[in-house]
Amino acid sequence: MNYINIGNGWANTNSKQKENDRLPSFTGLLKVETNARVGDEIQIAMWPRKDRDGNPCFSVKLSRKEDE
Repeated sequence: MNYINIGNGWANTNSKQKENDRLPSFTGLLKVETNARVGDEIQIAMWPRKDRDGNPCFSVKLSRKEDE
């Protein structure tokens, strides 16, 4: 089974969440590098990492199954 890379990005701990628990725990950016089609099921994968300052974050990758 082959997967096509759709995009990647990161998510860092949201420091503002300490002030307001209704905010998300992590925020970040995803860069879509390829066109996704309407109705595609996009898979998301995340790996725990540390950012440049040593704070916890996630590396994120988006992909979809290649047509058979």
